[in-house]
Amino acid sequence: MANQLTATLFSNGKHRNVALPGGIVSFEFSDSSAIAEDIVVEIFQAQEEAAGTPDVRRIALFRGSISKGRFRGTSAQGFPIDTAPSPTPLTPIQISDGTTVVDTNINDWTNHQLFHLLRLKVSGKINGSKATFDSRADFRVEYPQVMIVPTQTATALPRGPGAHRTTVHELPLNIISSWSRHWQRHDPDFRIRLEVPTVQTRRPIRASHYQGLLSKIQEAVSRAPGGIIALAVGHSDGGEGGTDAWSSLVPEDVAEVFEADDSASFPDAALYIHQTNLGQGATTGTTPSSDEMVRLDCLDRMADIFTKVNPPIRKLILHSCKAGKNHAFMRLMADRIKVPVQAHLETLIYQGRANNGPIHSYYHSKYRPDDEHVLVESEEHEWPTSQLGELFVPNVDLMGTHTDANGHFPRRHGVPDDRK
Repeated sequence: MANQLTATLFSNGKHRNVALPGGIVSFEFSDSSAIAEDIVVEIFQAQEEAAGTPDVRRIALFRGSISKGRFRGTSAQGFPIDTAPSPTPLTPIQISDGTTVVDTNINDWTNHQLFHLLRLKVSGKINGSKATFDSRADFRVEYPQVMIVPTQTATALPRGPGAHRTTVHELPLNIISSWSRHWQRHDPDFRIRLEVPTVQTRRPIRASHYQGLLSKIQEAVSRAPGGIIALAVGHSDGGEGGTDAWSSLVPEDVAEVFEADDSASFPDAALYIHQTNLGQGATTGTTPSSDEMVRLDCLDRMADIFTKVNPPIRKLILHSCKAGKNHAFMRLMADRIKVPVQAHLETLIYQGRANNGPIHSYYHSKYRPDDEHVLVESEEHEWPTSQLGELFVPNVDLMGTHTDANGHFPRRHGVPDDRK
């Protein structure tokens, strides 16, 4: 005999078994003739920790009865976490019994999740006898994902004694752009790919150099509320060996210069943000150069976009190499753009050629020369995430105003608006 307490979670959104951040999740009973009393419906967030052991947290509870398969509620309660265990933002979600809606939230313990699982448990009495139902079917709360990538138009070939790439199909910006198409096609309902024009920069830099990026940031937050944005527009570095940590903001078609020892740099790049620049922008009494003011102004415009959306963006990932190793740089970035920021601890490898067969994306520690390549299918369409570093959440004072670690609002530097 079927269990009359069998129930399922569902969403009124585009996909019945998936909800987005800020959405409403409801439950229903499968047996239209079911009659039961003393019903308790519990909704849990279920998630595996890094060690593989399941961890659950009750996020909502409903009491009532069932009459001809319909739940008749008498009480409802949500269990949101009031203060997120730092540095973990909370994702809002609502749970409904069909009549009453309660507010609650989801907590990402590991800061590596791209979706969460919800499950339900039902207990009550049928004809005076106790009965239970414990759902093993997973209901997903998805973070919509946006990948901001270059246009596939880079032409600047590398130079220097160690240069080895010889065609435009081997240039990193073109390969990233090509790979992202496979990523988007693998899950088109929850993945958005946006292109920023690849530019050839001429100094002095101007506000208009960043307008392509800012327009795509605005589109990203509009199309993926509560989602995750990966900024994959170029390169970055954690600043090992005493150098300045930095990260590309706009894809620049500039030559990568290789030395004989295979070390590389981008001496002609101009549109990146670096640690010293961020420090100057957050320190009272300093006067950045005109180029540095324009870079800081770009970040301030990004902050203006991020702080006006609800539900808030889950996080921005600097989807390039090793910036996550420099905590000072990451802290300054988060405080400046006023959104949680995360970056990788390792170098990202894209193995393949643009528009020429499969491309694999993985960490340098797993590097496989072409003649020893081992096919890992997920590398063709999934972000590497196992080496994402600490998530940095903007410092916020008691009034809710975003401030730096010293309680100061990051300084803004007005620059001429040359976008017209």
